[in-house]
Amino acid sequence: MSDSIELMIGGMAIRDFASYRVESDLFAAADAFSIELADPDISIAPGARCRLKVNGIIELNGIIDCVDRSHDKTWRRLRIEGRDLMGLLVDSYCRTWPDIQATKLSVLTQTLLADIPYLSGVQIRYGKGDKSRAVALTRKEEESDNTQVKPGQTVFDVLKEKALAQGLLFMSLPDGTLMFMEPATSGAAQCFLTCTKQNSAGNNIISARHIDDISRRYKTVTAVGQRQGEDDIEPQDINVPSATVSDETFPFAKPYVAEVHNGAQSLKNYAKVLMDGQKFDGWNLEVKTYGHAQNGLNYQVNTVCHVRDEVLGINQDLLCYGRVFEMSKEEGATTTLQLSQLGVLPA
Repeated sequence: MSDSIELMIGGMAIRDFASYRVESDLFAAADAFSIELADPDISIAPGARCRLKVNGIIELNGIIDCVDRSHDKTWRRLRIEGRDLMGLLVDSYCRTWPDIQATKLSVLTQTLLADIPYLSGVQIRYGKGDKSRAVALTRKEEESDNTQVKPGQTVFDVLKEKALAQGLLFMSLPDGTLMFMEPATSGAAQCFLTCTKQNSAGNNIISARHIDDISRRYKTVTAVGQRQGEDDIEPQDINVPSATVSDETFPFAKPYVAEVHNGAQSLKNYAKVLMDGQKFDGWNLEVKTYGHAQNGLNYQVNTVCHVRDEVLGINQDLLCYGRVFEMSKEEGATTTLQLSQLGVLPA
């Protein structure tokens, strides 16, 4: 079954496209799109609100940033680009200066969104974060004693910082809802991607690329805290707290040591976050498949996908953290998924 795509701009519905690319990434600031329309005479202005539906489901609620028209003696072209509503928070700078740490997340969010177009009354959902990870992430940022919002900070940066301090990601859902949430670390697979060497009819992987790079990974990660002692104590008597975590999958001894300069509660949590970040950066699977949906459900980020690729030797559940819907005359409608190991998140 072919996919249905509809771009709504005001009261106008556009269903005929020369090509499109719609990107979503769990760890990126804003989702983005680039669309070439089949009809170059359509009147569209930058700043227009738009919604993109895929198979009847809203997959992007945003604003058109750029209208690009071109022509020569033989052709005319109309391309539009834009981002979801999170793009407004990426671009908007704070004009009030609340205390980030002392203000509740919900209050801080409502305060900073109050004068931003289209977002003052937007639905916001709050989840519970991983406190141990929050401590380590806060420590990694090496925050200063000044906790106030500073001139030059964007609304997105401030809310992202506050969310990380509670072990949460700050993101926009496809329908425009803002959400503070944890990435999925387990659960039933919502899609299945298959490539067998027999090239059977059940195969749905067009292409795949797996990168397993250990160059910036380590066998052990040690977090070293500040020295505890007085100036008149002998160096050998000074207590230097530390914690070490090990990666049993790493093939040989290779130590990493990080010194931590600010106060936090768990050096071990900090070391684990560093190691998880190394694993995330070094292991990535990119899979291209047919269409934009499977079993009636559009492909989504922050979901579990099962990949069985006999060519690459992969047969496991993975986190889908990136998704690109594309259509071109050469390939038709395809989806490219970025996948990582479950429970391994960027630092």
